[in-house]
Amino acid sequence: GGADPAYAAHVAATAERRRRAVAADLDSAELSEGHVARATVTALAPGAQLAVGNSLPIRAVDAFAPDGAPDVVVLHQRGANGIDGLVSGAAGAAVATGRPTTLLLGDVSLLHDLNGLHTVRHVRSPFTIVCVHNDGGRIFEQLPLASLPGVGATLLRFTTPHGLGFGPAAAMFGLRHVLVDTPAALAAALEARGDAPTLIEARVPPSGALAQARRIAARMKETP
Repeated sequence: GGADPAYAAHVAATAERRRRAVAADLDSAELSEGHVARATVTALAPGAQLAVGNSLPIRAVDAFAPDGAPDVVVLHQRGANGIDGLVSGAAGAAVATGRPTTLLLGDVSLLHDLNGLHTVRHVRSPFTIVCVHNDGGRIFEQLPLASLPGVGATLLRFTTPHGLGFGPAAAMFGLRHVLVDTPAALAAALEARGDAPTLIEARVPPSGALAQARRIAARMKETP
């Protein structure tokens, strides 16, 4: 049979409520995973490559990327643990294609392939790493695991907070390092990155992604 007009209208109305809730949340001055995803996609040049990490980054791009985005190549890889070799893979793609490349990934993923920063020296096109630094694997705070009775401090074995920064690693491997913690600073860093390989470390509140998801869900319920 044909499409159900009532259902189609319901989906469209829900999508519009979601769009408005996201826009309202991104009005906040506090940097969030949503800000980082949207700003990173918005700053891409046509023809560039965007490599997207697993867990929260790919979900943030799906949820917060602008409705109209540049015509770019999107790359995504998933290793045995979801985070294997993301830096090396993005650098290899940049070498193979010669395209300007941006890698958006989380701090645990970057730690997991820290020695992959050594491969960036082979890249001849502009190369940017945008690290969403929320001090751990915060996707686990949004999974059913987090709500199980008695989990408590045991959740730290999944989120694995580490308290580390990436400035020394960037210096060791010859990347320019920029630490940002506001939407304005992030936008400025993306605008000023130039051709030198750059690591933008975007510090967001550790449990900010969970709080952001709850705020958006609440706004959608309040909006008719």
